[in-house]
Amino acid sequence: MLLQKLKHKSRDELIFRARTLLAKRMEKLFFRPNGHLRKLKQIPIPEDVQTFLNRSNRKQFFFFPERDRCRDIYRQELQEDLKVAVQRADQFLEHRFDMLGAQFTFDEKRIPWHVNPATGKAYERAFYQDITIFVDDGVTDIKHVWEINRHQFFIDVAKAYFLTGEEKYARQVLDWFEDWVAENPYKIGVNWTSALEVAVRAYSWIWSLYFLLDSPLVTGEVVGKFLQNLYLHGRYIRENLSFYFSPYNHLIGEVSALFTIGYLFPELPGADEWQRTGWDILTREMEKQFHADGVTVEQATFYHHFTLGFYLMPVILRLQNGDPVPDAIMNHLKRILEFNLHFTKPDGTFPWVGDIDNARSIYFREPEQWDFRNILAIGALLFRWPELKFVAGRPWEEVLWLFGARGWQAYQQLEEKAPSRKRAVFPKSGYAVARSDWKPAAHYCWMDFGEIADGLFTDDTPSAAHGQADILHFEITAWGKNFIVDSGFHNYRGNFEWHRHFRLTRAHNTIEIDGQSQAKHGNRMMLWSLCPQGRLIHRIDRPGLFYLRATHNGFERLEGHPRHIRNFFFLSDAYWVIWDEIEGEGRHRVDSFLHFNYDCQLTLNGQTIHCHFQDEHVFILSHGDLQEVDLQEGGTRPEEGWISPLYRHAQPAPRLRFSATDELPLHHCFCIFPITDVDKWMEHSDGGGKLDSLAKSVEVHFAVQEGFPFTENFIVIEESQKDRKWGWAFGRENEMYKIVTFERNEASEITIIQEDAFEGK
Repeated sequence: MLLQKLKHKSRDELIFRARTLLAKRMEKLFFRPNGHLRKLKQIPIPEDVQTFLNRSNRKQFFFFPERDRCRDIYRQELQEDLKVAVQRADQFLEHRFDMLGAQFTFDEKRIPWHVNPATGKAYERAFYQDITIFVDDGVTDIKHVWEINRHQFFIDVAKAYFLTGEEKYARQVLDWFEDWVAENPYKIGVNWTSALEVAVRAYSWIWSLYFLLDSPLVTGEVVGKFLQNLYLHGRYIRENLSFYFSPYNHLIGEVSALFTIGYLFPELPGADEWQRTGWDILTREMEKQFHADGVTVEQATFYHHFTLGFYLMPVILRLQNGDPVPDAIMNHLKRILEFNLHFTKPDGTFPWVGDIDNARSIYFREPEQWDFRNILAIGALLFRWPELKFVAGRPWEEVLWLFGARGWQAYQQLEEKAPSRKRAVFPKSGYAVARSDWKPAAHYCWMDFGEIADGLFTDDTPSAAHGQADILHFEITAWGKNFIVDSGFHNYRGNFEWHRHFRLTRAHNTIEIDGQSQAKHGNRMMLWSLCPQGRLIHRIDRPGLFYLRATHNGFERLEGHPRHIRNFFFLSDAYWVIWDEIEGEGRHRVDSFLHFNYDCQLTLNGQTIHCHFQDEHVFILSHGDLQEVDLQEGGTRPEEGWISPLYRHAQPAPRLRFSATDELPLHHCFCIFPITDVDKWMEHSDGGGKLDSLAKSVEVHFAVQEGFPFTENFIVIEESQKDRKWGWAFGRENEMYKIVTFERNEASEITIIQEDAFEGK
């Protein structure tokens, strides 16, 4: 395995890794627990808070110059948020936590910073390089101890002080801070084992400090202690940047914090170099972190926003202080936000793509999980973008804290309007999205035809990534309700079976062949090899018809070289047809999966499925070669009907599997109709049928229909309303695939309105 990995590494990477290894060994050899104290003495301790604020080289900090107005605005205009904020802060005062699927309360007065709160196990207080952080015991998850030591709950409590003026909140944050510093000497213990964790904690301390600066409990000495420990955090980050080791969200979080520490606190030793290095890496890495169309190269939407937040804070800081931001960065941010705009679902949430850990880089409150419209609100003000404000949906407190009172007022005055485009394709990252309109009860869908993630290999060289084996996966939202969903993600450590399952092809709404995933998952966390390439073959985008034909080569490694090709139709902005082709040679097992949201109730009747969810209904017609149907929910194994929308938050949910073991080629089709409770389905002898609704009727035919330019007919969809009949037909004429739009007159004669012909390979 080592030789395989080495052949993919550049000369620069090998040199960097060798130097890093040598530096680590030298660091361990010469480490002295008090060796940093000399540097700390160089940091000036301000006489009082006012002295700190009056520094000649100080930078403005987001809301702080207008803090009194910000406090008044929050109290007057965000009163419900204020109640929630105080309740949440009080919960933390009682040492009650709910993090990453674990709920726990610390009975003692002090928080045991070195103890995993989910297991009660304490990590040794040793030099950070000597601590084993990843343990494969089936129970321990390092993220639980790391999460509480990110100290983002400090922000909740410090904000409660800022808004209420009650000193109990300030006192508690300062007590926690003092205790943590005493219990976590520099580079000793589990909380110094990850540069990203150090970076997130540094941001937490900075925000908490500024929320607390008006408290009489915050003296010049307290500010000095924050400065000293922020210096240690910056120094650690600078020495441990995750180049090559974890060069995506980890690296960006680290250099974002490095820049911010150096930029805000120029009195710290090395601060100028930190802010220059941090900003240089941020600008240089932008094109490596996000595709040209605006999507993270990690192909994981939670980390997309995590990384984006680490860019937005330094950008806003620089703009606030009159420092330049390159046009290339601003333009790339626009493309990222445009992706966010289109991918946001009608209910305001975001699709659960890739791995997750519930992390937020921009944090001021308990996040509404999978709701990233606060980022749209930030972008709306940053770029004066009315469509972003429309989709953001309401005032978000992040605007107040990042832009201050004047920014808040500017946001209120900003025009808002619904986006004009209902469909978007992101060809570099491999996503397509469409909706019926921009109302809360809209129909919505998206499909994936891109790579699993950047940095993976097509041969058997293993490499880690947050992307999942989800090429040709799709999701369906009807009436604004999320019916057919991604299964999500479960954990990084503590239960490998559940970690692995949610990353495999079978955990997505796509096809598996011979029980194999599109890529090979390794026997350790996050490892992929034999990774496929997705490809968009053809697309059509015109009124009434949104069509994608895409494929991947993930199964061609199998005997007979099978290939999955998916045809995805969104018709009349009202319903969907998914036509799958499985080509190749020989006899194969083919499984097609559909995963439904929790609380969906499914009724099977042969090849038809009625799905009821939150007073809305979807009717699914299944037709083709995959005749075995299996429905499971909440079984003993993760593949037996489970979704995990949040980290370690598995919930029983219906899972349908349609299967066949037969000679290739095989075909299968799903027709998915949002319906009302008065709609009626009448089955045809050819496997199709007619759906009668109050508005119009829709007929599905699979038998050969006269009048179409096909040598092989796949499916005909015909709508009728009053005296008008029209529709679409999909088929093949020899080697050319064709989609035709037609009308039918009273004599049942067909007139072809438009014909699209294309090679289907």
